[in-house]
Amino acid sequence: MRPLYDHAQGRALTDRLELLVVAVVGALLGTITAYALGHERLGILVWALAGAVVVSGIVYCLRFFRH
Repeated sequence: MRPLYDHAQGRALTDRLELLVVAVVGALLGTITAYALGHERLGILVWALAGAVVVSGIVYCLRFFRH
């Protein structure tokens, strides 16, 4: 009989949600930084993407060493 809740699958969903939230926060920080530096639209987009990649990468690496 199959269990109602698979803990491994729930943990994977939680991990993905955590990385998604961190990527959004990184994008927000990149957008604020680019706006403060006075960049145009394309520059703001690049900073937002870079912020999302950098912050989520840091959290991913820290989580890798924590486990």
